[in-house]
Amino acid sequence: MANEQVDGQMNDRTNGRPIDEAGDLASEQAGGQVGNSATSQANDQVVEQQSLLSGEALAEVTGDPAARIEALRREIEHNSYLYYAKDAPAISDAAFDSLMHELRALEAAHPELIDPSSPTQRVGGPTLSEFAPVEHPVPLESLQDVFNGGEVEEFLERVAGTFPDAEYSVEPKVDGLSVALEYRDGVFVRGATRGDGRVGEDVTENLRTIRSIPMTLPEKLPRLIVRGEVYMARSVFEEINARRELEGKPLMANPRNAAAGSLRQLDPGIAAKRRLDILVFNLQLAEGAEFQTHSETLDYLRNLKFKVIPYTLCRDMDKAEQLIAELGETRYDLPYDIDGAVMKLNSLAGRARLGSTAKFPRWAAAFKYPPEVKETVLEDIVVQVGRTGVKAAAVELTAVPVPERKVRPVTFTVQSARLDAVVSGMFRLSRTSAAAQIRAGAVHLNYAECLRPDAPVAPGDVLSLRGAGKGSVTEVGGMSRKGRQFVTAELWQ
Repeated sequence: MANEQVDGQMNDRTNGRPIDEAGDLASEQAGGQVGNSATSQANDQVVEQQSLLSGEALAEVTGDPAARIEALRREIEHNSYLYYAKDAPAISDAAFDSLMHELRALEAAHPELIDPSSPTQRVGGPTLSEFAPVEHPVPLESLQDVFNGGEVEEFLERVAGTFPDAEYSVEPKVDGLSVALEYRDGVFVRGATRGDGRVGEDVTENLRTIRSIPMTLPEKLPRLIVRGEVYMARSVFEEINARRELEGKPLMANPRNAAAGSLRQLDPGIAAKRRLDILVFNLQLAEGAEFQTHSETLDYLRNLKFKVIPYTLCRDMDKAEQLIAELGETRYDLPYDIDGAVMKLNSLAGRARLGSTAKFPRWAAAFKYPPEVKETVLEDIVVQVGRTGVKAAAVELTAVPVPERKVRPVTFTVQSARLDAVVSGMFRLSRTSAAAQIRAGAVHLNYAECLRPDAPVAPGDVLSLRGAGKGSVTEVGGMSRKGRQFVTAELWQ
């Protein structure tokens, strides 16, 4: 893809940056590759490191343009999912580029076979003159905000009054723009902003440019609507602002505003260059499928190849408050901004029974973290007079430096990249001790408690061991003489 030119993007998978400048793709392109919690990993059965079709299989359909195009699309979508949603590429960039090049050539030769869901249609699209209104079949409700431990307890006690043994999902509240994605027979057909919760704006063409949104699904339900949060990864925001500063353009205020402004660009080509991402956090509608719990729906959506919000289940009030506190303590380690933690009743039948007020659902609440406060120096106040005679004051402040994280690299070997083996190597424990710590709830994988010693670990994953520290896996690959895998990690100091 390095030599591919698509609407100003030099490289489909590094978004215009040379491979050596792409750096840690896990922190940027997953914008939130927070991985899976103990419960959200349980049903993740996707085979990560295999292509859907071998070269031989693709060659078998060469004589039929329609079949060949369909095979290429499946192969490209599968590998895009592995790359953008899972940060686990199965083929080289050159091989991916070759598939894209062939698909574009075939579609150019057979324009009657071009489909809006094709991977070639993600970037660009027609320039919009306006955003059409979209009525949401299922309202996109807002959540009641709570700001202290007393209000958290009040919410949990209120739910417990009806459901004494209630189970809750605790999730990060991503600071972005809420959207609904609609699929018909497994094909993405429309996406809309939240708007007022009942009527939003059609931003389908811009959403097509977000590579972690699947255009087709492996299961073809008649109608499926999911809700997610579109965001701009912090690293992408900083890179774009650095470029704008060099070009003398005004800087974007923050990642949330940048994401919202990018999603509402009338030119989808501009939205594509902003490299937005999404985390799906709710199943709005699923015709032909039934579920008992919210966690079941998230696991189902993950198996459909959506990038899904990480979650942890709990029943204990103290545990819920602990999870909220831990998310707050580690929120600046995430690759995306969050402004709170969401508590949701896990039972869908329970949600239906509790219902909603005129403003909020009774089965969920959002704990809002206080804003970060730092001291700065007021350098100057400059009064400017506009062409209409209106005076405006511009305040010049000293930039607040952000300290760099100090890390200590460690390298070790494992029989397989599972959680107990990696914890053992990172924190210098025996495999037995590591497994015991995991089962005791002392280990967090991507900021969520994980009780499975056999949970898979991949590059970009963040691990913490209570009382021992925290770190991230940077590389898994290469074999020792004894047939063990090399793992490289960084311990945060």
